[in-house]
Amino acid sequence: THRIPTGAPHMSIYEGPGGVYDGERNEHGEWEGRGVYKFSDGSVYDGEWVANQHHGRGTIYYASGSSYEGQWVAGHKHGKGTYRWHDGRVEIGYYNRDQSYGEGCMWSADLRSAWRIVDDGVYVEEISLTQAREIAEKVGETPPSPTTYRGRRIEVSL
Repeated sequence: THRIPTGAPHMSIYEGPGGVYDGERNEHGEWEGRGVYKFSDGSVYDGEWVANQHHGRGTIYYASGSSYEGQWVAGHKHGKGTYRWHDGRVEIGYYNRDQSYGEGCMWSADLRSAWRIVDDGVYVEEISLTQAREIAEKVGETPPSPTTYRGRRIEVSL
């Protein structure tokens, strides 16, 4: 593992056994601020960091084709967010240490059907698309539309 200075006082590229980090760091050398981490499995996290952990707002693009965009605390999905499954389904809701909780909603891959999700899938019922949009807006996330519902991938070459 080694650091490659980028010339900026608080920016660096870090290559390690688990992947490559390109982004801001604090005066102690910890990853802090905005940064991108490309995991060795092909997954990519692009977002905010505190003390070398995902913390704040960020997006992870999994190697499987799924993605999560939302809030993070101490390296965990925590707060509101949008999970896009590799098959096109979209789930919007709240997360607590990587587990969904509370009321959320899910759309089918073609966006023609929607379901209310409560308590991590313990209770699921089909709802109208209008109701699903209302739940998404209540959560504070943008409901999917035909132009934004597919998982987005980014390529990072460091």
